[in-house]
Amino acid sequence: AWRRPEMAAMLEFHNAVHGSAERILHAADGCLLLARGERGLMAINKTADWQTVPLAAHGLLPASYRCLLHGHNLQLTSAPMTLHIPPRQAQLWLAWER
Repeated sequence: AWRRPEMAAMLEFHNAVHGSAERILHAADGCLLLARGERGLMAINKTADWQTVPLAAHGLLPASYRCLLHGHNLQLTSAPMTLHIPPRQAQLWLAWER
């Protein structure tokens, strides 16, 4: 089971942010957005609907982020933005260097 791509992604995220402070950026019924240190974001949507969550970069590195679970890319700057989280999915975003 630990060789499944999803599990490998979760372990990579855990290892990259291990020991980093965890901050709640957004919390609502069935939806949670956490910052892990200055280079990790974890989004969880337990609902059957898309969730739209405001994201401010305060305390996070302005950098390119990659979702380790889905392979999507995100450019985080100092400008506020919106994160869209599909129904019943999680996202693990990690700042990375090109």
